[in-house]
Amino acid sequence: MASGKLIVITGPSASGKTTIAVDLLASDPKLVRLVTCTTRAPRPNEKDGIDYNFLDRTAFEQGIKSGEFFEWADVYGDFYGSRKRDVDEKIAAGRSVVVVLDAKGASTIKQTMPQAIVIFVKAPIEELKRRLMQRIGFTSSDVAKRVAKLESELQLSTAADYVVENHDGHFAEALISIRDYLKNLK
Repeated sequence: MASGKLIVITGPSASGKTTIAVDLLASDPKLVRLVTCTTRAPRPNEKDGIDYNFLDRTAFEQGIKSGEFFEWADVYGDFYGSRKRDVDEKIAAGRSVVVVLDAKGASTIKQTMPQAIVIFVKAPIEELKRRLMQRIGFTSSDVAKRVAKLESELQLSTAADYVVENHDGHFAEALISIRDYLKNLK
């Protein structure tokens, strides 16, 4: 794969996109992770500057007004976004940047950066619902919000450059498929 690319891993909640990104980053030293920003509270074991840049709502809104973000969205009542400078610095250094975003954020990036590579991870709705219900720290309200959006999120896969199925018990196959796809990029 040529260096200096932005690789967006996206898909609905519980599709496995974060786990896939972690494995890709661990197996390829040429890839670097983009730490995005959010206003949501950290989950257990999440660290500021490592998992996300946790910002208060006022700081995030100031960043929006000043044009600091090249994509941002209000997702389930919290802001999420990617700062231009964080991506530009890494790409200018010849690194390929991996970022995990929801489908709406990936769509926005594809509009503002058409050269970005968008990989959509999906699974059958029943598997996604079950995975959501098993998430630690999620309330029934959290699960209900995400389940309500699953169908619309899955429809956004049509705008991706590459779509991979991540069925229960077949994670390794999904990961190999993505690695093969990235190796063949020029």
